[in-house]
Amino acid sequence: MEKTEEQLFEQLQLFRALMDNIPHPVYYKDVKGIYLGYNKAFQEYFRLKDNNYVGKTVFNLPISREEAMLHNKTDMELIQLSGSRAYEASVACPDNSIRYIISKKATFRKADGTMGGIVGVITDITELKKTEEALKESKVRFEDLSEASLETVVFVENGIIIDANQRFCEMFGYNDNEVIGRNVIDFIVSEEARTVSKEMIAAQNRETYETMGLKKDETTFPIEVHPRELHLRGRNIRISDIRDLTEQKHMEEEVLKSKNLQSIGTLAGGIAHDFNNLLMAIVGNISLAKMSAPQDGKITEFLNEAERIAFMGKNLTRQLLTFSHSGDPIRKVVFIGTVLRDVTDRILGGSPVRPRYLIPMDLFPVEIDEEQMKQVIRNMVMNAKEAMPSGGTIVISCENANIIPQDKLPLIKENYVRISIRDEGVGIPEENISKIFDPYFTTKEMGPQKGVGLGLAICYSIVRKHNGYILVDSVSGKGTAFQIYLPATKKDIIDVCIEEKVIRHGKGRVLIMDDEEMILKIARELLQLMGYEVTTAQNGEETIGFYRQAIELRKPFDAVILDLAIPGGLGGKEVVRELLAIDPHVKAIISSGYLNDPVVRDYKRHGFLGMLTKPYEANELDDKLQNIIKTRQ
Repeated sequence: MEKTEEQLFEQLQLFRALMDNIPHPVYYKDVKGIYLGYNKAFQEYFRLKDNNYVGKTVFNLPISREEAMLHNKTDMELIQLSGSRAYEASVACPDNSIRYIISKKATFRKADGTMGGIVGVITDITELKKTEEALKESKVRFEDLSEASLETVVFVENGIIIDANQRFCEMFGYNDNEVIGRNVIDFIVSEEARTVSKEMIAAQNRETYETMGLKKDETTFPIEVHPRELHLRGRNIRISDIRDLTEQKHMEEEVLKSKNLQSIGTLAGGIAHDFNNLLMAIVGNISLAKMSAPQDGKITEFLNEAERIAFMGKNLTRQLLTFSHSGDPIRKVVFIGTVLRDVTDRILGGSPVRPRYLIPMDLFPVEIDEEQMKQVIRNMVMNAKEAMPSGGTIVISCENANIIPQDKLPLIKENYVRISIRDEGVGIPEENISKIFDPYFTTKEMGPQKGVGLGLAICYSIVRKHNGYILVDSVSGKGTAFQIYLPATKKDIIDVCIEEKVIRHGKGRVLIMDDEEMILKIARELLQLMGYEVTTAQNGEETIGFYRQAIELRKPFDAVILDLAIPGGLGGKEVVRELLAIDPHVKAIISSGYLNDPVVRDYKRHGFLGMLTKPYEANELDDKLQNIIKTRQ
């Protein structure tokens, strides 16, 4: 409790310091017009000796009763209406001088949502009033008010701009003397000009609204306009605060895009699982056919081609899984230049498109999922290649980048590696730029080896999962450039070389668990042809029973293959835990179509000695089995 009181006291002190350093008089009252507080500038302006006016009303200030009644009346009206207003008034000061002010008042609410009262800011415009007579002929200057504002401010009378502060000129790309006297619709995109002009001119309109601004160079950008009224000697002048919404809209689009990808990910994960099971049956049957067919005949050649195409389906499921939660990166530290060269050279080999590399050796290392990032590079290089069917050059460059707030990128670190992939192709039409990362958006023909609209959406998803970002710059007919930002790391690059020895036709007793009967049938036939003795089970309870029985009969299984997910029952993670309790030396392999599932990624920590990713071929299955059967625990 003492800590809370101390924090409240510190916040109160900070609030008082902020209030007292505001040059304009500031005050706040409750709903009855009683002063709750005011700043030092307010006290000095009305020459109040101390703070004893807190708890009193405007009638206690050293001003005339008529003035006090006018101020109290506007306060009560504003409390009834709610919102904010600006008033012009005169004040008879204690030294008998007359001062002119603009009082900007706004209501505020308490924590429970009820009306709390009014906060007001006073701007002295006495000097402005003195020079007003000299500024007739359609020009009224409010520099003391507008230039002091932190917002973009414009003054409009009968649709004509009579004044604007420097921030307004900078926002729209004009010099100060270029905006005065122009119609306000010159600063709004043409199709909205008529409607917006009426809104900015109409006296009854006080609501904040959004529209599209038009800069001097004819570029457009989203803006928010907050109009107010100022009645000055019978003149109806509109004061509008304008805010650039470009960055806000960009962030809203990013959030919406992430939500769309998340929704698709839920669907994609389920599709990928079922599709992998089908592929497993296809690949398994192909393997069986290859083992029964003559090794040098046409049949084997056809089967090899069918197997190659089936494994292309496996790559598709990996793309689908990129959208799902199971597509989180498996990271390692790499030199990204090597990955870029390797992927690009493979894609462009034998084509009329040439790569040009600008990759410095002092590039920061990055910590990435190498397979996922290869997928990003592959998609982008393929797009660049297809954009230049007659040939050309793809320039691939990298550089270390230090991100600063002025870059306005949704990145949280400072040091990044910036990758640029630039082509000389047909470019992307302007109307498609904002859609290219949307799932299922494509300008290609639909069909095999053409487009399904997932490529760039997958790139976006992968890079964002790596805490990076993608930018695109394209001019129709002149080419496209993609920039990829990846966080740099201070970790060292470790080269790991893995050499697997293929061991064929081993022996041993194997127990396989999978909920799909067709998977069990294929696996059983493959292993029996290779010389293994096989037992199958479709759920966890059955698997545990078979394993316990084998131990009791002193005919233990040499290896166990467990499917990760069993709907409505014990999956591989739970089953291996039970098997370890029965036999601490159990040799288990986890089998799943979810390559990036946490259990699959870190299978050893969960008690497994190996991992198989569906679909798998006969050689891979045999190799995994023989490796763990030979393993001593």
